[in-house]
Amino acid sequence: MKNFFKVTMLGLMMVVLTAVSVSTVMAQKTPEEIQVEKTALYNKFLATYKVDTIAGQQSAIDIAKEYIATYKEPVDKQLVDYFKGAIPDLETRIVELKKKNSDVANAKAREARFNNFNSSITDGISKAKTPENLDKFFAAGEEVVQNEKDFLDVAIVLAAVGSQIPKENNNAKYKALTEKYAKRTISELDANRTGFLKDKKGDLQYGALDWAYGSKDNTLAVMNIILGDLQAKNDNLDASIPYYYKALQTENGKKRWDIYNIIALWYRGKAIQIGKERLALDFDVEENVAIGKQKLAMEKGYADRAIDAFARAYKLASADKDVTAERKQSIYKDLKELVGFRYDQPADVERKTDKSINDYVAAVTKNPLPNPAAEVAPITVKEDPPTDSPDNKKMDDSMKKDDSMMKKDNSMMKKDSTMKKDDSMMKKETAPMKKDGKSSVKENGTTRNRTVNKTTPPKKN
Repeated sequence: MKNFFKVTMLGLMMVVLTAVSVSTVMAQKTPEEIQVEKTALYNKFLATYKVDTIAGQQSAIDIAKEYIATYKEPVDKQLVDYFKGAIPDLETRIVELKKKNSDVANAKAREARFNNFNSSITDGISKAKTPENLDKFFAAGEEVVQNEKDFLDVAIVLAAVGSQIPKENNNAKYKALTEKYAKRTISELDANRTGFLKDKKGDLQYGALDWAYGSKDNTLAVMNIILGDLQAKNDNLDASIPYYYKALQTENGKKRWDIYNIIALWYRGKAIQIGKERLALDFDVEENVAIGKQKLAMEKGYADRAIDAFARAYKLASADKDVTAERKQSIYKDLKELVGFRYDQPADVERKTDKSINDYVAAVTKNPLPNPAAEVAPITVKEDPPTDSPDNKKMDDSMKKDDSMMKKDNSMMKKDSTMKKDDSMMKKETAPMKKDGKSSVKENGTTRNRTVNKTTPPKKN
């Protein structure tokens, strides 16, 4: 309480205590007895309002109300009015004390939650991702996420760790949890929410420990790749492609040659399937001739999309010193075979030369990558569609041979999209970029680092 409150109170009581009039209600009491009661009530008030607790302040309010209800003579008016004015201040103080107590309790509970979460990482995840440790980790993280609405960093860590769970422990429950937190992170970032933790420079970390991604853009790329990888692990590449495409819309994501390569393989897989359906047709049946032409047109449409994606993958990989020559040659081979299939007419000979292909690669990023969700347009040719031309046979044979690439080791993502942040991320089948943009790609059973943020995509015209 402020000092003036006490001084004024004492002044008012001096007036009241020297008065001799009493109410008619207390006529049976002598003025001296009434004065003793007033003094006792006043002293009780002084003793309670000084107690800066909820109980003390509430007791002072009760005494003030008792005085107001009991003493109503004109001589009591000054003190009664003062008590009436003091009650709101006392009530306000009770609200403040309740908030203070709540804040203290919340701070203790918050500290306990974070200690529990940190322990689940230190004692479990950093050592072994066993089901017991994973259950403890996700439970501790969920408690933080539910109680810390603005603490995005924990959701980021939950999604990132979930994406690194070894295959033998990566059951449906953990996949669902990983998907949940990756989607939550994207939703929060889209709503312009940020993390809470900061690095030594004072910049937001967007995550924590080995799973800090340094920026909103990089975190969006990582979370979308995580979601794409989850669908791919479920053998649902169709569902994974939209997430990979979203990752490519970020500055960090668009530097990922391996993601372009995955999308290119997906388009090529579509062309392969249509080609199988076309080659299975009996062209002795007249109506199948028209159907065959339609299917060939769609094959070329998907091949055209694949060429675009392979060209982007090749352009980025070629500029990356950490990508092996063997990998670069493999991407170029895929690209050239598709060009040969797409442009199989006599007038298209020039298009199939290395010079023409390299010119196309150099200019491909002048236009944005087509959205895989957009309908693929068929590409027709004037001549009757060749069904057994050398280029088509070569394409079909190559497709049949290379189709196994999408199935080997469960998916291409295990080969082309395995990224790491540090040594602890080597266990992940398909891990996202680390904070500084470095990643690792497995090739021929070995793992190498790859810096992806040093390759700046050409500016669009």
